[in-house]
Amino acid sequence: MYEIFDYNKKKIEDSSTLSDISSYSKNSYCFFIGAKNLSRHTFKYMDLETAMRCIKGKTIRFAQPDTWPDKYEGRFYNADYKNVTNNYNNTPKLYACCVTFTKVSEAAWKTYTYNKKGFGSRCVQFRFDKSKFRNELYKFAKSNKQSKYKVYEGDVSYAISDFQIDSLHQKSSPFYAQYFCDFKLDKYLKLLLIKRPAFKYEEEFRFFMIPDDQNIGNGHIDVPISWPTIIDEILIDEDCSDVEIEAFKAFCKKYGIDEHKISKLDLHTNPQPNIVIE
Repeated sequence: MYEIFDYNKKKIEDSSTLSDISSYSKNSYCFFIGAKNLSRHTFKYMDLETAMRCIKGKTIRFAQPDTWPDKYEGRFYNADYKNVTNNYNNTPKLYACCVTFTKVSEAAWKTYTYNKKGFGSRCVQFRFDKSKFRNELYKFAKSNKQSKYKVYEGDVSYAISDFQIDSLHQKSSPFYAQYFCDFKLDKYLKLLLIKRPAFKYEEEFRFFMIPDDQNIGNGHIDVPISWPTIIDEILIDEDCSDVEIEAFKAFCKKYGIDEHKISKLDLHTNPQPNIVIE
């Protein structure tokens, strides 16, 4: 048995099924996996076209992991778990949204616009308050008319190699017992937080939404979000022209976002050209 505590150190449950999942004391539909990450702000990168679609629709998209470009994301999501559990609640269908704690990453700015055209070839970075974002998810999770949801969040782990990930499901793996013995929901979610070391620069953090009704959704769900409420800053691609930036500011203003929160990325400018070495 494991004793589960909230952040006010009040015991809320004795359970062998929630060995590494704890609840937020204020948000009964929200849970964290592993240690609580205390970072206040997170960053969300999108191409400009997707960003405008989300702002206009007042939503953010959560997708099933196997729909993402990196096919490793579906490795444990689509695995057959019949040898470690016969309880389908331990391996539910779910939807995920990825954010990052990395503010300055040239790779991130390039990744989201790769092989895209038009507005899609420009990148936007949102800096938002993690607590406010969680509250938006909480409101949707408890009040959705089609199905209630539970929200889980946790840090992505880059600690094991590609080879170790490939063999993780085999009993000969040194990590097998850690992930598959006494298999419950917490271990399933931790498997979905594993990513290859090549992506460590992303410093990714994930939110999962699990619907009570497992028949709901078709590859993704669009979760209602009040963008003006959660956004603290928006950076727009340094390749954008002044006209594109002004157009984006006008667009954001139309949907209630303060245009003064929007500025242009300045990643490659020399802050003091032609210096003299003393």
